[in-house]
Amino acid sequence: MTILPMVDDSGEIVEYIGVRYDITTIMEQRETIIRQAFTHPLTKLPNRQKLLKDLKELAPSALALIDVDKFSQINDLYGYHNGDTILNTLSKEIHKHIKQTQTYNLYHLGADEFVITSTKDGLLEFETCIRNLLESIDHLAVKLEGIHVMLDLTCGISFEHPSQQLQTAAMAMKHARVIHNDIVIYKDDLAKHKEYEANIFWSSKLHIALLQNKLKPYYQPIVNNQTLQWEKYEALVRLIDSDGAVHSPFHFLNIAKQTKQYKAITRTMIEQAFEVFKDRSCAVSINISIDDIMDSQTRSFIIQSIQESKIGSHLVLEIVESEGIENFKEVKVFIQEAKALGCQIAIDDFGTGYSNFSYLLQLNPDFIKIDGSMIRNITTDKNSFLIVQTIVHFAKSIGMKTIAEFVKDKTTFETVKELGIDYSQGYYFSQPLPSIPAKCV
Repeated sequence: MTILPMVDDSGEIVEYIGVRYDITTIMEQRETIIRQAFTHPLTKLPNRQKLLKDLKELAPSALALIDVDKFSQINDLYGYHNGDTILNTLSKEIHKHIKQTQTYNLYHLGADEFVITSTKDGLLEFETCIRNLLESIDHLAVKLEGIHVMLDLTCGISFEHPSQQLQTAAMAMKHARVIHNDIVIYKDDLAKHKEYEANIFWSSKLHIALLQNKLKPYYQPIVNNQTLQWEKYEALVRLIDSDGAVHSPFHFLNIAKQTKQYKAITRTMIEQAFEVFKDRSCAVSINISIDDIMDSQTRSFIIQSIQESKIGSHLVLEIVESEGIENFKEVKVFIQEAKALGCQIAIDDFGTGYSNFSYLLQLNPDFIKIDGSMIRNITTDKNSFLIVQTIVHFAKSIGMKTIAEFVKDKTTFETVKELGIDYSQGYYFSQPLPSIPAKCV
């Protein structure tokens, strides 16, 4: 209501006029907007925004983060509509279990994640309640299209400060998955803060390095064991820091894969190494992963770069063996394309991961690079010696050359040479170099 006075000629108030407005619709719309902002549209439960608000205002003493195992597979197999049915069923089951306790609040964060908080209950009582909850709905069966879909849940619990509860509960839940437990309670020894900080640090540093062209190939010679000639060079990526410090991929390669910067590293290494070697006769080795081969854009870039630089006759493509090869057909097609351009193929890190001899016969590489973890111990560990001996014998029988990685000293080199390995690579001969020696013409 708005009330206005009416005055006469002398300024005296003679009456008032009141104007009233019906704001019911405005208030209803305001309430609807607030409700939508803090409510999950599917289950009608409080959402992530409401949880974050309550963590500040209610300061709960405990938080449990619950997740459905392999829910994305359920969506893919039965469709998102049936996935929504499952989430609604699950939310009702959880609510049924905790509705008798007024100090508990249930939230649906999104996808298949639910949160339960407690504002007053003791820590032991809360843990007991959550364990009973998981036990009561363990292997919950939801009937879809005549099929009973069984649900398994994983949970992380945190009793930390409210500002840290969601983050630490997520850490506990991830650890529960790693150790295959249904439930894990967060403790300080599960903290991943330093790891996360390092990941963010190197992700940022890598991003800047790519923008500023600070990723450079360093070249380590591959030596002919008979002639001791430096016949080839492997291009190894290095990150050059602003202060001139040189960092190996140990620090940033996994982060590059997690942050989708790996393809950019492959491209910049190929561009720079090809530019250096396109007018030289000595060979260069470039590492490529199965992901590079399976990615159509990266694969096309590699083939096109080989064609344009005409480097194929002195290029070795090293496929990282430890990642495994699941799609033989596509990898074989890529190898055939590369060999048609004059390239040679090496299987890198052989002896780790998915090592087997059968796919060597299918891929028919020119070189087998024996993993450094075995070469490093070849003079002291009998098993390493026998495994390397077997690999060398197999390679010779089918006409493949062998390369020993991590040849660190004279004793190791003599043993490698005695076994009949064709080439050596390691600090015994040279560390990776920022440029190619003049003798490589």
